[in-house]
Amino acid sequence: MYIKSVKSRVFLIFIVFLFAMSINTIWSVINFKRLNNSIERILDSNYKSIVAAQNMLASIERQDSLQLSYLFTKEREYIKNFTLNEEEFMSALKDAQNNITEFGEGEIVNQIAREYQEYTEEFDNFLFLEDKQSEYYFKKIFPKFENIKKLSKDLVSVNQNAMLIKRDKASITAQKAVIFTFLASISIIILGVFIISYLIAKILKQFDIFVEKIEGVSSEDYSQRIPENLDKEFSKMGLAFNQMAQKLEKYKTINIKRLMTEKRKAEAIVESISDGIIVTDMENNIILVNRAAEELLNIEEKELLEQPFLHAINNKKIYDSVQEILNNDEIKSTMKQLEISLNKGELITYYKVFINSIISKNGERLGIVILLQDITKAKELDQMKDNFVSTVSHEFRTPLTSIGMAVELLSDKSIGELNDIQKELVTAIKLDNDRLKLLIKDLLDLSRLESRKTPMNFQECDIKKIIDFAIKPLKNLCENKNVTLELGNIDNSTPVIADFNKISVVLTNFIGNAIKYGKEGEPNHILVEAFKKNENLIVAVKDEGRGIPQDQLEKIFNKYIQVKVSNDGKIEGTGLGLSISKEIIKNHNGEIWVDSKLGKGSTFYFSLKCKKS
Repeated sequence: MYIKSVKSRVFLIFIVFLFAMSINTIWSVINFKRLNNSIERILDSNYKSIVAAQNMLASIERQDSLQLSYLFTKEREYIKNFTLNEEEFMSALKDAQNNITEFGEGEIVNQIAREYQEYTEEFDNFLFLEDKQSEYYFKKIFPKFENIKKLSKDLVSVNQNAMLIKRDKASITAQKAVIFTFLASISIIILGVFIISYLIAKILKQFDIFVEKIEGVSSEDYSQRIPENLDKEFSKMGLAFNQMAQKLEKYKTINIKRLMTEKRKAEAIVESISDGIIVTDMENNIILVNRAAEELLNIEEKELLEQPFLHAINNKKIYDSVQEILNNDEIKSTMKQLEISLNKGELITYYKVFINSIISKNGERLGIVILLQDITKAKELDQMKDNFVSTVSHEFRTPLTSIGMAVELLSDKSIGELNDIQKELVTAIKLDNDRLKLLIKDLLDLSRLESRKTPMNFQECDIKKIIDFAIKPLKNLCENKNVTLELGNIDNSTPVIADFNKISVVLTNFIGNAIKYGKEGEPNHILVEAFKKNENLIVAVKDEGRGIPQDQLEKIFNKYIQVKVSNDGKIEGTGLGLSISKEIIKNHNGEIWVDSKLGKGSTFYFSLKCKKS
């Protein structure tokens, strides 16, 4: 009967396996039963006779010892014990007489019985002698004793020899059982393997058909069809597969022109973008370069496709940033920004480079897209603005100093008493003068940092000492603002290369903002941590404040940006603290960023290079 069901074949495999195991088990039980019977025969037939002979031997030796003791001491107690051992000897003799199984064993037992009867009679005669008991013992009794011992040992020997013979027979039986069981097992296994292999091969052959057809479909050959003469379950799968292949073939025919149109449209869009675009795969090979990037970098796409990035485009700064995103996204997100300058003859042009991961809908990273945006004009305008701000700031310092001195003279009553209105006006002037001086200081500091004119005192630093130094002046402010400042896990195992005072300024800005922008009327908790990631030490300041909107996260490090206000509704500070912090970290070749959820709080991070061991 031809089986046309996978379920039936699997069931048949199970039945064959179960049948083979049952036959093998039954055969093993029969053989081991035979072996067990042989062992039981050895124990039943010979072991009892050996025990009886040994008991007789022990009893006769004790009787001889008691007789000798009586001979030398004449104490009647020994005669009493002699009689008790006589009962034990007769009991053992009876066991031997009832268990005669070997050739010659009966004759030995009967002779022991005769000899022992004569031995007891001689002992009775020995007791009636008053003189010459010792001579009578050695001439009449002792020879009988020795003969009984010898006969008992012969009885043991006969049974031991019989046990050895039976043991050898049992060993042969066991060997035969092992051989027969082994041969039976091998035969059953071979037969079972043959049947099971045949059945499995029939199933796997149908799987191979599916694999072959699926591989064809994966190669976009939608003409693949599953034959109908398969097992019932495979036939159902085959029918579904054939329907799928037909639909795919139809879909391919209908949509191929549409896909080509969309592809050409996407390529036209990319080519029309004025900014340079470079796309790489996950192996960092170039797969797309638009016309703007070709002109910008003086390259041709057709010569660069499928080439490694650094081999095709010799810009180490962009390459290192791409590699950092590909290999290590632990420091920041999957996006980086940097600025580069390119020489075109005597002209220097500046570009802002945006490097971002290409992420599919299911979260899989597919490659990297690099956007090069010309910021030469913006750079020139920014430089003009910075020069203007720097010049104005320098010019403001002298009049502000004069105003400050004048206000101090008015405040300390050097030129006379002030009425209440005059005092309020002087206080307002002093506050605004202080605010302007702070703004000018921050502007000058930022200008020096951006132009790299601020000297950096790089040295090996203990991050724990920097953190302690930064939070010390803020402790009183924390107490007044109902803020708990906690040091979490601080990895102090490796020193960092940094300017102690500049990094203290960054930490002070982070913690000061966390205190300033806490939730109004609620206690706030600030956590400072430092942990190592690869060759960097990451410092984090986490708060439970009001948080920052997602669309403002990248902007807050820009100059003059203040996203939040203080709890009393007034804008505080100059809006330059985070910009100054960003420039300090850039001067350290580190990174600075923030993670935040509106209403939940924010965590500000910056990274420093660890000392190389």
